[in-house]
Amino acid sequence: MDELKNVFDKIEKAELILNELENKREFEGKEDHADINLSPEERMAIDNARQTLASIKDKLTRELAEKSLELDKCQEDLALLQTRLKVGEITEETYSAKSRHLIEKIKSLEKKVLDIQNVINAKFSDNATPPVEQDNLKTPTITLPNSDAPSSPEEHITSERMESENAGKKAGEEEDDDKTLLQTTTDVTATPEQLPVEEGTGDTQSGIPEKFIPELIKTGVSNGHKRSFHLHPLKSEKAIPVGAPKDRAIKNRILWISVTGVLIGLFLIMGILLLVPRTGSNTGNLAPDFVMQLSNDKVLSLSAFKGKNVILVFWDRDFWDNQFFSVNGVIRKLYTPEKLNQLYQKSSRDELAIVAIASGTSNSEIDKLIKDYNVAFPVIVDSFGKLRSVYQINEEPTFVFIDKGGVIRARVEGPIINLSDIEQVLYAMSQNSSIKASKPPIFNVIIQSVTEKSAVINWTTSEPTTTQVDIDGKVIQTTITSSPVTLHSLTLRDLEPATPYHIRILYNINNVNVSEHSFAALSDTIVSRRYSVETSKTDTSYPEISNISTGFITDSSISVTWKTDEPATGEVDYGLNTKYSDSVSQGNNLSIWHTVKLEGLKSDTTYYLRIRSKDMSGKETVQEIEPRKTSSQIETAPKIGKRAPDFSLYSLDGTPYTINQFRGKRILLNFWLEGCPACEKEMPLIQAAFDKYNRDQLVILAVNVRGDPDKVNYFVRSQKLTFPVILDSQGNADDLYRPPYFPTTFFIDSKGIIRQIITERFESISEIDDILSQIE
Repeated sequence: MDELKNVFDKIEKAELILNELENKREFEGKEDHADINLSPEERMAIDNARQTLASIKDKLTRELAEKSLELDKCQEDLALLQTRLKVGEITEETYSAKSRHLIEKIKSLEKKVLDIQNVINAKFSDNATPPVEQDNLKTPTITLPNSDAPSSPEEHITSERMESENAGKKAGEEEDDDKTLLQTTTDVTATPEQLPVEEGTGDTQSGIPEKFIPELIKTGVSNGHKRSFHLHPLKSEKAIPVGAPKDRAIKNRILWISVTGVLIGLFLIMGILLLVPRTGSNTGNLAPDFVMQLSNDKVLSLSAFKGKNVILVFWDRDFWDNQFFSVNGVIRKLYTPEKLNQLYQKSSRDELAIVAIASGTSNSEIDKLIKDYNVAFPVIVDSFGKLRSVYQINEEPTFVFIDKGGVIRARVEGPIINLSDIEQVLYAMSQNSSIKASKPPIFNVIIQSVTEKSAVINWTTSEPTTTQVDIDGKVIQTTITSSPVTLHSLTLRDLEPATPYHIRILYNINNVNVSEHSFAALSDTIVSRRYSVETSKTDTSYPEISNISTGFITDSSISVTWKTDEPATGEVDYGLNTKYSDSVSQGNNLSIWHTVKLEGLKSDTTYYLRIRSKDMSGKETVQEIEPRKTSSQIETAPKIGKRAPDFSLYSLDGTPYTINQFRGKRILLNFWLEGCPACEKEMPLIQAAFDKYNRDQLVILAVNVRGDPDKVNYFVRSQKLTFPVILDSQGNADDLYRPPYFPTTFFIDSKGIIRQIITERFESISEIDDILSQIE
């Protein structure tokens, strides 16, 4: 042990100090009874070494007791397992799988117990080493188990005594008679209790002649000490006088060899730790092993699939029990293991293993579901969610892809739509290539603003899609948007007070309305896991209106925005007087933020305005606001001083953009072509302006005209452009603005009026700064 070695080094150092002092006393011709003065540091070194020995002994004793108890427990478990096999309670396969682990653990514990016991016997036991006499120095004996010819302690001691006597005779013939030789085994104490030593007899326990024992140790520190352990003897044919340079050189050489060996070992261990993956649930880690029971009572372990690619599929019972639901009398198929069945049946068993882990259910339920849905691959019953916790499963379902070396290569959260997506991951694993991380189709689901008849549900999708929510498999609510989006918010209406509901989010890759009667609605539709919400009791409060704003006014429109403290509808009454002859509603959707745009108004005309908001319980708040006047009429044209033409296009990431949505902010509108050198050269300057100005100060829109989306996307990524790049694939914006050259840049003020047109590329960002400084 490294700890014991450190203690040995400390004791040897203290002994070396005492020997050098003894030599000094003899050299100076002092009498035997003269005192030897030890420094405080020397005394502290000896005391620290003894305390360390006592601590090590206590630690080893506790560890021996703990390992012995653990060994007894494993042996009892193995005996119980054998009994269960004999009475027929378990099968031979179950016994073989469970006993193998126990037997390996028992062997490991037996070796550990034996190693600890040997250390204690050799280094700390009172009876491990007999007393050592001056003429018969002995080393401690250790009887190893399973030895072919074990010898008794007496025989071993006699043998060592004869060897010691022969060594003493040879040394006596070669050395002077008046020099006393010190043997290479010396006692070191761990306790100060000791009987006095009679003068002239030497230390009867250590075997060291009296003349070599310092007076301080004879009278106080080591009187009657109890033997605790022996320092390692130096194997030498001749005895070496105390304090000889050769002795120190040998010890220094051994010390350096030991330190070098330890350093090399540490470097090897560090290298192994860096090369071998850690065990964990994340990508790049070794997959945590497990031994679990199948639905048919057989036992399955992950290590049994070593050398194969493995797909672990985590389902809760929700994805087994409710794979079908009815809407308007039509059965909708939400999710089945059909695709995995196809993959499992056409794949070689030597190359691929598919294992499903079902939680929140029982064996009998799983057996029925396996039969109903013709599941061919094995299914593990994880009733208490043990494996879900180990693999940190948060989404249902989750696919964990493990390669032949047992390393997790990919995790896919949420349903996989196409079989080809699974096969692409497996192919990347077989080629040992990197696998692109993918987001689940539906994530970040948040339910909020729950009232007695409504609730607001927000979520994110990995791809732009329509907004649809299934409520208890009975009705689907849909928010009609102008285009698919990734950030969704839907207010669930017409709910009953104090009633629990189960909600699923529907995801169709073709953006098809699932409630329609069509083949596209039946296929390629997946759902999120089930979310629960309970409406509150009857509401008695009215919506509170705040944050009213009418900042977006043109010659023909006024936009009104406000906020309510609870989900409610939004409506604006308006007219040339307080009779409010017209009104505009934002629809039946409930929300806390409201925007209503009044269009078709007369220019340079004052309108009276009134806001209405009604919550789900029918309680309505009505509030009048200050009249607003439309601006003077301005012609819409791509010319300086004219109103900028509006358009509706999508960016590379699918986000819709219009000019009018940024009314109240300055706009830099740039038209460019993919492959145009001048266009591409000024892009870094536009990026610099985008980084410099706050989004409330400047909006930058770069419109690519009739370019290939893939090439445009590659250029944007290669140049690390972060401002919005809009695709004008059909040339709609190009027809409205008719830029004479590429690039051409339009500067639009906060009122939507074009203030500057630049028909060549920028040479520096200062050009952009100068123009913006003149625009409101």
